[in-house]
Amino acid sequence: MNGTNLVDNRIASLLLLVGVLLFPVRSAFAFPEGISGYSGQSGSVCTVCHSSGAEVPMVTLAAESGMTMVEPDSVTGYVLTMVGGPAVDAGLDVAADGGVLIDTNAAGTKILNGELTHSSPNAVAGGMKTWTFDWEAPSTEGTYFLDAAVLSANGTGGTGGDGTGTAMLMLEVVPEPSASLLAGTALVSLLGMRVRNRL
Repeated sequence: MNGTNLVDNRIASLLLLVGVLLFPVRSAFAFPEGISGYSGQSGSVCTVCHSSGAEVPMVTLAAESGMTMVEPDSVTGYVLTMVGGPAVDAGLDVAADGGVLIDTNAAGTKILNGELTHSSPNAVAGGMKTWTFDWEAPSTEGTYFLDAAVLSANGTGGTGGDGTGTAMLMLEVVPEPSASLLAGTALVSLLGMRVRNRL
């Protein structure tokens, strides 16, 4: 009977070891090396894996220039900012429905399947985290969207108690105004000033 128990214990230990090797324990980030497809553009965000129950961070997404109209094939810089939530670590997923995203951060982010995401959990200082990136506009004129989901994690090693915030930016790709259009606009402005001055 003792020999049987010893064999059973060894088999159980071996199965446990195989299970640990094949199915490692998840870290505080369900995807610590980044994820795509969870920017909110297709409806899914970080809450698919990370449960709620924490303060929701405020997330803003804006062009560095403040402009939402860009020319075809132009490259424009953008800033994504997270404030609040548990704010120990942070992760992100940014997607564009056209054009090309370009990673401009010194470290901590990468492009995965055409989307900007974290390459490791990003440390947060003072309750705030900022990321930068460029967007190369498509050649085709029209309306495009940048969608971002940000995870403000508590760093406890689980997927509970984290906060998720989202932001969206609508961009218009328009042709460069022609020299004649600019000259006409300037002339109309000049004539308008003269008319006002005479009144």
